[in-house]
Amino acid sequence: MTTPDPLQPELERLRSLLKPDRAAFVERQTLHEQHVRTFVDQVRSPVRLALEQEGAAEVASLWMDDARRMLSQWIVLPSEVGKAAHPPGSRDAERQLQAELAATLTTQAAEPSEVEVEDHATELVQLLLSNWFSLLEHALQDEDVGLLALDFDALPPQARPGAVLAGCEAFALPPLAAAKALRAYQHSLAQEGVVVTLSPTLHLLRMRNEWQVASSHQLALASLRQQETIREEATAHRWRFEPVMQMLRPWALARPLDLLGARALAAPSLTLADEQRIAMAAVCHVLGSADDFLPTRATAMSHALLHDLAEQVLTDLGAAALDRAGVSAGAERPMHDLQAKLLSAQSAIDCMPDTASLYRIVLSTTGIALAAGSTHVESPGIELALHGEAEQLLFSCSVDAARQALADPGTEILGQQIRAATGVESSGYGYLRTL
Repeated sequence: MTTPDPLQPELERLRSLLKPDRAAFVERQTLHEQHVRTFVDQVRSPVRLALEQEGAAEVASLWMDDARRMLSQWIVLPSEVGKAAHPPGSRDAERQLQAELAATLTTQAAEPSEVEVEDHATELVQLLLSNWFSLLEHALQDEDVGLLALDFDALPPQARPGAVLAGCEAFALPPLAAAKALRAYQHSLAQEGVVVTLSPTLHLLRMRNEWQVASSHQLALASLRQQETIREEATAHRWRFEPVMQMLRPWALARPLDLLGARALAAPSLTLADEQRIAMAAVCHVLGSADDFLPTRATAMSHALLHDLAEQVLTDLGAAALDRAGVSAGAERPMHDLQAKLLSAQSAIDCMPDTASLYRIVLSTTGIALAAGSTHVESPGIELALHGEAEQLLFSCSVDAARQALADPGTEILGQQIRAATGVESSGYGYLRTL
């Protein structure tokens, strides 16, 4: 007579848990295919245009690089130590010439086939959806909860910036266009007060000023019923700076890929919430009483490089405001040599988390400061503490760059454009806590 193995019941239990659930697999696959088809329908046209322009833009860029090298051999431009040897207006002229070359080449290029467009769009959509779903699933698991509040772009605040776009630099559609396309799909997908099933374990819920994700449909419905009973209290509070952050989010996620390439996604140490906290501390320092907030410190990043970064941020803020107002203004090519300068600074400065974070924080700080105008900003009532040497450096560099941007004589008009695009008057920023 054999004695029963005491581990046998536990093994049977584990086998039952690990046994493939055919119904759940089919449901997940069916939902995924539905989301992919719907999303592809939305991005097919811009993907086709991007494929048509992709080769032409690369050739135009190579031609400009060759021309620049040839000119540098024959013409020596006067320069002072520490200043770029570019005559006034030369960068704008280079961008315009490159755009004209690309446009000319595009008209002569062969159109991509429908099969190529469909395959390219499908692969891009699968990547973006996989990134987004994965961020949501990991956030639920990491927090060990069944229901999680998301930010205004249906992303977990704990997510690493840019992670939702990881891998999209390999596609013809520019990262900025991909970020906008994902946002447009999210808003078309989830209507206010409706639970949308993304997968058997992901259920998206959109309220007026908030997104949530739940691990089950029942939890999502329970949250919806609860929100309906306290609707006024739940929707009365909104950060005053949120409209600006929302306008800038696609640029904040995508632009570092243009500036830094794949290095922009190399294991950032800060989350979306961390960067927002540092940006708000910088805003309060720039527009508030310096004695009331955290002191800046000397940084190893050169004043000239921060000036170039401020110039790039102002260009991007202008394009973002026009884009929000309905005027098509795609991202221009980054300033010449800025990428190399940022990458060099990344490797030279100890404790700097990454220059992609610096760009995002300077973009947010400058955008909110411009929207506030001359309004004195009081504490928003959120944690403004800085944690560690790296955050101290980011904060100080961001304050320096934002101040240089604000010193530009054209910023008053830009501030008016941002306020018009976001619908918040400058007087509304005196106290940043809620709308």
